[in-house]
Amino acid sequence: MNRIHLRAYELAALWAIAIGALILGGYMVYLGRAGEAFGSLLGIIPLCINRIGNAGQAQAMQSMVDHLARSTPSDPVKPEGTD
Repeated sequence: MNRIHLRAYELAALWAIAIGALILGGYMVYLGRAGEAFGSLLGIIPLCINRIGNAGQAQAMQSMVDHLARSTPSDPVKPEGTD
């Protein structure tokens, strides 16, 4: 399993947690516990959003690392008149 599949599974899991929390919050409101639903959603949803953003940032950083690993260093440029 490569990194692309792992990132896709991580994002799917994070979205599932966020949607599950929203469904649970809706059910709690249905049961008449709106304050508890609001408190739990206020804690879970921002964490999921932050984690989803961090996953995208990690993917960008990893692609830069892969690009640098494939590159070769260039010869240093000497100023004119020096040997």
